Amino acid sequence: MKIADTLGTGKSVHHYLYLKMKFSFLLLLISLLQVHAKSYAQKESFDLNMESATIDEVFSAIQNQTGYRFLYNDRTVNLDRKISIIMEGRRIERLLNRIFKGTNITYTIIEKQIILNISEKNPTNGKIDEKPIERTKEPEEPQRIVSGRVVDTDGIPLFGVSVLIKGTQKGVATDEDGKYAVTVNSGEILIFSYLGFLDIEIPIGNELIYDVVMTETSFKLDGVELVSTGYQKIEKERATGSFERVKEQTLERKINQDIVSKIRGEVSGVLFDPNVNSRDNNNSLGITIRGTSSLRANTEPLVVVDGFPIRGGFNTINPNDVESISILKDAAAASIWGIRATNGVIVIVTKKGSRKNKLAIEASVNSSFTLKTDIFKSAYADPQTQTDYQIALFESSGYFDTDQLFDGALEPGRLSQVNRVYEALGLAERGDISQEDASSRIEAIRKTDGRKQYASLFLKPQLWNQYNLAASVGGEKYSARGSVTYNRNTDELMGDESDQFIVNFSNSFDLSSRLRVNASVNFSQNRIENSAGIGPGNYFDQYALNEAILDSDGNQIPASTLGFSQASSDLAQQRGYAYPWIYNLQQEFDNADNTSVNTEIRIQTGLTYELIDGLDLGLSYQYEYGQLNARNLQNEATFSTRSTVNEFTQIDNTGNVSGFPVPKGSILDQSFATLNTNTFRAQLNYDKDYKEGDHRLTAIAGYEARKVISETNNDRKYGFNEQSLLNILPDYSTLFPLPLEQFSQPSLIPRNADLLFVENRFISYYANASYSYLNKYTISGSTRLDDTNLFGSSKKFRNVPLFSVGLKWNLFQEFFNEGDTIDQLSLRATYGTNGNVDRSTSPFLQTKQGIDFITFGNIFSFISTVPNPFLRLEKTQTLNLGLDFGLFKNGLSGSIEYYRKNSIDLLADRQLNPTVGVNSTLLNTGELFNNGVDISLNFTLVNGDQFGWDTAANFSLNENELTKVDVAQEDVFSFVRGLSQVEGTPLNTIYSFRYAGLDGSGAPQYINGSNELARVSEDITDTNALINEGTTTPRYYGSLINDFRYKNLSLRILTTYVAGHVFRNTNSFDPSNIGFNAFQDFNNRWQNIGDENMTDIPALPSNFQIGLPGYQNYRFADKFVDNAANIRLSEIIFGYQFPRPLVERLSMESFQLSLQAQNLKVWNFNKWNVDPLNVLFPIRPTFSINLSASF
Repeated sequence: MKIADTLGTGKSVHHYLYLKMKFSFLLLLISLLQVHAKSYAQKESFDLNMESATIDEVFSAIQNQTGYRFLYNDRTVNLDRKISIIMEGRRIERLLNRIFKGTNITYTIIEKQIILNISEKNPTNGKIDEKPIERTKEPEEPQRIVSGRVVDTDGIPLFGVSVLIKGTQKGVATDEDGKYAVTVNSGEILIFSYLGFLDIEIPIGNELIYDVVMTETSFKLDGVELVSTGYQKIEKERATGSFERVKEQTLERKINQDIVSKIRGEVSGVLFDPNVNSRDNNNSLGITIRGTSSLRANTEPLVVVDGFPIRGGFNTINPNDVESISILKDAAAASIWGIRATNGVIVIVTKKGSRKNKLAIEASVNSSFTLKTDIFKSAYADPQTQTDYQIALFESSGYFDTDQLFDGALEPGRLSQVNRVYEALGLAERGDISQEDASSRIEAIRKTDGRKQYASLFLKPQLWNQYNLAASVGGEKYSARGSVTYNRNTDELMGDESDQFIVNFSNSFDLSSRLRVNASVNFSQNRIENSAGIGPGNYFDQYALNEAILDSDGNQIPASTLGFSQASSDLAQQRGYAYPWIYNLQQEFDNADNTSVNTEIRIQTGLTYELIDGLDLGLSYQYEYGQLNARNLQNEATFSTRSTVNEFTQIDNTGNVSGFPVPKGSILDQSFATLNTNTFRAQLNYDKDYKEGDHRLTAIAGYEARKVISETNNDRKYGFNEQSLLNILPDYSTLFPLPLEQFSQPSLIPRNADLLFVENRFISYYANASYSYLNKYTISGSTRLDDTNLFGSSKKFRNVPLFSVGLKWNLFQEFFNEGDTIDQLSLRATYGTNGNVDRSTSPFLQTKQGIDFITFGNIFSFISTVPNPFLRLEKTQTLNLGLDFGLFKNGLSGSIEYYRKNSIDLLADRQLNPTVGVNSTLLNTGELFNNGVDISLNFTLVNGDQFGWDTAANFSLNENELTKVDVAQEDVFSFVRGLSQVEGTPLNTIYSFRYAGLDGSGAPQYINGSNELARVSEDITDTNALINEGTTTPRYYGSLINDFRYKNLSLRILTTYVAGHVFRNTNSFDPSNIGFNAFQDFNNRWQNIGDENMTDIPALPSNFQIGLPGYQNYRFADKFVDNAANIRLSEIIFGYQFPRPLVERLSMESFQLSLQAQNLKVWNFNKWNVDPLNVLFPIRPTFSINLSASF
């Protein structure tokens, strides 16, 4: 059926709403005919004066004048039939009788809705039975009007719901906003019926407002739920591929600034692993879909927004504008994207304006509060233990020469600074101060807790505020929507903050009944300010925690870990050095001037022209522009500038300054980068039913051309004057000796300037088709051919098509459509290929230049990339088997899928004959295998009128194995550092030395490759001595979601889990790494003979022992690896929908409050009980509030 209302007429109705309402109104019509319900004729009279107008135009005129809406089947009514009608002061029935005169169309009026049907009898003269609905006997008690609003579980209003009084023929239907009003008696029962939803019966009590939430059943017909591939929208019931969809209501309930957080935990097969960022430079999102399918190329999924891939990332998208998100997981779902689909596709559909005559406004305010890092609950020791650590280092043999600490501080290789403990002990040892004075100083140091100053000066709770305003408007032939969002972030570190504006506008209008034009613009600008402060983790690496940053009077204290000591700095300036050579964190913070502005503009435009019934042509274009403008001014007070000038300072034979190769003054670093992407697409779309819907054919075919140009210009200015904007050009071509560097070679002054231009071009041809028969059997297929300048010149590898085929068998329609237990059951099978391309490689010979220091600065060239005419795309072959089911009136529903992914022709290092000029290069020689299971289950545990409880469970298993790789035999340290790729093992496998405890002197021992005890001095070189610990990537992951509702209240609890992987916890005393700060277990180390029986922590080695293999291997011992499995209470959301009477008094459509808590609790399963993702500090909970209203 079709709706000709203010949403639009004919084929202009939005496809999703059209299909959903199409069958809903059909059920409503059938139910009304079954009870012979007829509505009362309305008393109003109207005028209509139209000549040679189409039925479509007549319907529009009636609805605009009267407010009536037509419900009909588009095969029933010929909208192009023209009539002339002149009537004045006539009731609606007379108008309708005249319109349908001589046809076999009848109508029924219910409230403001006109339902059309074909009469079983011969065409009449339009005489319509206008007898009123039969009335039951009037009750003695007074009648009253009750009203309310009917929505689905996503909060979407349901239009056309049948609202009948049980046992009578009296009833109404809901309007486009889901509202209804009906006259009832107390004690009567209202029955709410809607196609694809469970019937609801509500007894009438004393209340006047009855809002209803209806739950979908298995009878939801094709088209009710759509998934988007980016090229087309597919009814999920007809899809053969593996799709997951995150609905609008789920997205709106979550209070997050970024879209990634809104997806987390909602679907199966999608792993959110922050460690991906550190392991894989080609995955900035931290998201993998069904495992990793590449060794060197991009491993993050493709992001598509409104049909086009974007390069700007999720940050340019306003989460409030997102209508739905589809995850494409297998080849049949994603192969249409060709060489960019191997890693899966995330398809985002944004909200568009509706074709209503009224203006709709949405407003929301979000505020988020994240606790600051609790640096007092870290693995690092307290100031007392830290002081003991420094004393032990000083007293250990060979670490320090007391004379070296205080004499010759400006000589090459000499220490330029000492901490307070070394200073006190050294002065006492030299006799410059007494032992009592030294002890007094050390005792004061023990009581100094620099963490307190650091936390108060530089840390604060992280805050995020968002203000969002959106408006939409539409008419019969047009719609428009615009939104403005402002994000204000103040990060945990003082001075780190950002301001972002996002503006969206989209519109669509019909130039004719066959031609529709649409356009949209997205603008995002993010200004970021970075302080020169250091985060909590870096603080412990760069500052001794028993040192203060400021003294009691607020004066800055030079750090003993960076720069020079005050005495050494004073000596340097006496000799003519330009600047003090000391470092203080507060000084750096006060002089920071580091800003960047990231601007993204995305413009889309397109037109769709209906060529014939079921076939249309679409032309679309996207232009994407990104600009990064970064500026870092380091004035003369910053340590970086002072140190650079001083480091290159030249001295004469007397030790005094003779020149400044680096000009004095500020240093200005600037970076300007742009990205221009142009994409054009021409596409034919075909969608048609045959033989009353027994056959359905859907197909697309298209051509796409894309060009991506990126430019980068980095520049550094020395001696920069911010007032005059002048700078001094240094001598970049001369090698200058660095006087204080003992072993360094002469060096060039850092230029930090480069100019980069990259242009890549892509063309694609693609097609996709799907055929369904009797809604039981579906077959689909797709193919795509990509070509790009990134491929080699060999024709054999350039034009390689990617394809997919899929089958679906609807077992429910075949065998079970008469039963009550099984509501949905179907099998799916797909096979296909996806591709991936590495943009960092080239098929052509590439060279780079270097400087030969041995020949005093001669410039030479070397081969960086050998020519490779066989360079080609990486290919992944995927098999997917799926089962979809629904049981017990969909009280239990879900899907189970098994997949196998074989990735071939992966870029990997290949050893070459050195005579070609390089030892190795990247060639398409690697192979990787993934297989796994995705399970999604949905339970409706309670579905009452007042209380409901739904549960969703997601489980995924992914196992991968590197099946082919050609690398040289590597040493043990390549293995333990995670640099080796070994055939037959999973990616990200880590290896460890087998730890055997301590010997009698407190030195570490191991088991070597011969299974014998290896002493501390034994160098273990046999890789057989290592133990395979497993992978650091989770094999099992998933979530559990519980949704509760009670009247206007809702509660949502999201729990996530990962398992089947390991992690290395190195937050322990490491005798081979003498850092600034000790860990908590330092005092548990071996200190006396016999301690080896009570501890496995080695003794503090002397300076002569620290280089022994046993100490160097310690951090890679198997004792530091354990189970990384954990369960997280990720999210709790409380929602409250304000009562409708209050909302209406405020002239609102809706008004709701949401409270959210995230990252609340982690249950760990390792021996240290530490969070594998936050090994250093406790987790930081986030608390958010949202107020949203619509008008």
